[in-house]
Amino acid sequence: MDKNDVSPDERLKLLQRLDRFRPWHSTSQRRLCLACGKIISGYDINIGRSKAGLLRLRCPTEDCKAGPIDWVEPDGRG
Repeated sequence: MDKNDVSPDERLKLLQRLDRFRPWHSTSQRRLCLACGKIISGYDINIGRSKAGLLRLRCPTEDCKAGPIDWVEPDGRG
């Protein structure tokens, strides 16, 4: 799914629904990916489908397969 395929409002709703570990209040919120060490924003997160057809979130960093369980707030709050 291309970033331009999803409106900002729909992107926020998907982040809120698919990330069961931390709340999202805007797509400009940032997370630290513990797998690759990069800071990512809600706008940058890849939204795609699994082989089973389920929606999923993935780190936008090339070759990083991390998902919401691997992301924490960069200021250490969670």
